[in-house]
Order: sequence, then structure tokens, then C-alpha cells
Amino acid sequence: MQVDIRVPVGLPAAEVADFIRHCEDAGFDGVGVHDHPGSGRDAYVTLALAAQRTRRIRLYPATSSPVVRHPLLLASLAQSLDEIAPGRICLTVAPGFLAVRSIGKPRANLATMREAVLALRRLLAGEAVTFDSTSSRLRNTSDRPPPVYLLAAGPRMVELAGEVADGALLLVGLHREAVAAARRHLEAGARRA
Repeated sequence: MQVDIRVPVGLPAAEVADFIRHCEDAGFDGVGVHDHPGSGRDAYVTLALAAQRTRRIRLYPATSSPVVRHPLLLASLAQSLDEIAPGRICLTVAPGFLAVRSIGKPRANLATMREAVLALRRLLAGEAVTFDSTSSRLRNTSDRPPPVYLLAAGPRMVELAGEVADGALLLVGLHREAVAAARRHLEAGARRA
């Protein structure tokens, strides 16, 4: 079994990076850092510090919104982190809850999340993506790009994760029936991939 933990939002970056080092020492497999701009502390700066202070643990934002951060920026951030901690970075994205509310925007809908996840995966693979009739490509990509996970709660978003993402972070609770239903939705999406 693998066990990950999310760290509290808003603590100083150096303190969080040290805490993540202790999480690695304690045997945790991964740590997610909240990406909430309103905290006044940037998740990716914190993840970069943690990447320098650790050797094994998986690191990821928990979670980033393509409404708050453009997909090209998210891909660039993930790629930069992967240069510091090769093979230990995962990019996790979500429609946005607190983060989008803090900038006065609505959460991303299903179509926006589909477009964002597909764009992120293509960008991280070094492929060109068109944004508003402008072609963009991420340079300096890795042969093994970081995976893109989608945070999903409802059945349609869970199916989308199975269809277009490398993995899913599920917010479906711990009840056996809820987990089984989510797995069925993931599998249905994967069959459409």
C-alpha cells in the first residue's frame, strides 16, 4: 500500500519543505502541497524547495486549476520540477474550488477540464498545442514526462479522468459502494480512451 499526505495550506515554504523531508523519513510515499494563491505562498516554490531536500518521495500540487494557471504555465512548472526531482513529480489538476473563488472565476466545467488535461499531456510530451489560434510547444521536455492526474468527485468527472488523464485523485468518500461506483466510472472512461 502507498500512503500520501497533503500538507496544510499557508505555512512558510521553508517550513513545509522541511516537513516534507520528515514525511519522507517517516516512510510516506508522496506529498501534495495545496495550490491556493490566496494563501500568499506558492505551491510550486514550496515543491521546488522540497524537491531539493528529498530523494525519494513523490511530489505534486494538490491541486492546480487550469482556470487560475494556464495549461502552458502548468506544464512548464511541472517540467521544471521534474528536472529537479526526475521521476518524482505528478501534475494534479482540478476544476478549482477555493483557488478560482479567490480570483472571482467560476470552476472549470467538464469541457474545460478535458481540454486542459489533453493539452497538458501533449505539452509535457513535447507536442504542439493551439491556444486561441496560437500554436505553443514546451521546450526541454523529458523522455518520461510527469503524469497528469485529474481530481474528480462526480461520476462525469470521474469518467473523464479515466478517459483522458494518467490517473485520478478521487473525492468519493471511503464507503465501499462509493469507491466501487467510482471504479466503474473510471473503467467506463478508460474504455473510451
